[in-house]
Amino acid sequence: MNLDFVRALVRSLEACYGFREGEVEQTTLFIISQSENMPDYFSFSLKSLSRLIEFLIFLRHFKRFHKLTYNQQINLISFFRSTKVPFISMFLRFIESSFLMNYLEYKYEKKI
Repeated sequence: MNLDFVRALVRSLEACYGFREGEVEQTTLFIISQSENMPDYFSFSLKSLSRLIEFLIFLRHFKRFHKLTYNQQINLISFFRSTKVPFISMFLRFIESSFLMNYLEYKYEKKI
């Protein structure tokens, strides 16, 4: 998966969930490592989906996701959540669950 794309997704998800104190780089690397540790057929599918989604965004906005304005990124995340297209919602579910898992682990690790 593209590092810039995942980093922009993490920043947008932070805004959607109202989180402000997360480590964006650490979460980005965690999500990428999770996708690389999957079996090849899952990892390949995930990478293909991320490229397809980036391509669809490029066709619509003529910019890559990480080069869109912050508001456009948040609006696209909201659109992805509400869409009924299964592959987009599954991809976003993976990113969201990895994001939340890493964020909450980091948040509670700091308190201990």
